[in-house]
Amino acid sequence: MKYLNVNTENSITKIILNRPEKFNSFDLDFISDMAGLLISCAMDSSIEGIIISGNGRAFCAGGDLEWAARHKNGAACAFHELSSRFHQCVTEISS
Repeated sequence: MKYLNVNTENSITKIILNRPEKFNSFDLDFISDMAGLLISCAMDSSIEGIIISGNGRAFCAGGDLEWAARHKNGAACAFHELSSRFHQCVTEISS
């Protein structure tokens, strides 16, 4: 997990978004790591809560515009991939 710092203590998992040079904005690798981590936390009965914060000046700027502009199928497709992966994560956690 390249852009995530994780620590669990006393049944609380603290996740720190750690890509401050990009204001913690998401690219596909970042959102996939985050989604996988959240799913793992949801499945772990010892975790009672999650705190998410951001390293640097911003919590999270959203999608990484530079990454999206370089996407082979265009920015709209890039953001569709990000939102699809995130929504898949929410669905898995909810069920």
